[in-house]
Amino acid sequence: TLVEQIKVGMTFIEIVDILGKPQRDIGSGVWQMEWELKSGDYLVVSFNSKPIEDNESSVSEIYERNLVSYHIEIKSNDLSQ
Repeated sequence: TLVEQIKVGMTFIEIVDILGKPQRDIGSGVWQMEWELKSGDYLVVSFNSKPIEDNESSVSEIYERNLVSYHIEIKSNDLSQ
């Protein structure tokens, strides 16, 4: 499946290339993105950013190119768990 292709160390852009854009940014002070899966569960990926010097790109473009995943989890949509 597409989710099985997602690995720690992948960049935000690499993950978006596989899954498309996330449905939500659920982080608060941290880059944490959420994708809704066909099963109804959610894939949550947490990212760190690598600082770079780039005077030509927008802040969002810099972050998107330099976010590196460090934690991946699937959250169940089942409220009984």
